[in-house]
Amino acid sequence: MEYGYTSKLSCRISNITYKQLHYWDKTNLVKPSITAADGTGSKRVYSFADLVCLRVTAKLKAEGISLEKIRKSIAYLSKNFPDYHNKTLINFVFLTDGDSIFVITENPDELLGTLNDGQFIFSVAIGQVINETKEKILSIEQEEMDRGHVFEVVIEPDRDVFLAYCPSLPGCVTWGHSEAEAFHYIQDAVKLHLEDMIADGDPIPGFGIVKSINPVIKLRDIEKRKVAS
Repeated sequence: MEYGYTSKLSCRISNITYKQLHYWDKTNLVKPSITAADGTGSKRVYSFADLVCLRVTAKLKAEGISLEKIRKSIAYLSKNFPDYHNKTLINFVFLTDGDSIFVITENPDELLGTLNDGQFIFSVAIGQVINETKEKILSIEQEEMDRGHVFEVVIEPDRDVFLAYCPSLPGCVTWGHSEAEAFHYIQDAVKLHLEDMIADGDPIPGFGIVKSINPVIKLRDIEKRKVAS
């Protein structure tokens, strides 16, 4: 199963803004390959290969390379990325003189593109970007595990019982005869709901497709005060 990353996580991993992410998707520069945006409320889900392309795009953009030239580079990278685990792509290096971009493969004598008479000023080693992306993902995963994945729940009176639900997990609803009982039941409901989503390979809202999750269930502040009283 291929693991996916939400827009929020993709921005954190790639060190870009949501505005950049949205624009690059809209202009077909780097599009999410797992789940594309499809109308209001839809969620983008990016693959690991997409994240590498985002990071490469950000690096080239920071050096003032035109979007047209970046587009060609990313198209070339995307085409070859299925073999990213092989030494071939890992040894690829994008070079630029500030105008043209060309690629050095694992064969130093093979150049794709032309430097012309320009002066080399910047390089992007794809293998290094892949490793940086992996390290960033591991760092974020560790941060999330250390603090837990927070899911807020709401408890409301409903006739003779108390209804409890998790707004970020549609369909995760239960009830209890008291607020305390409803809170106890919703904690179990959230955990079971998440286990089913992970088993089915569904993206967890706010976190993407993950192998495991450490949920921390919290009452929204106003509801917490009600229970405490």
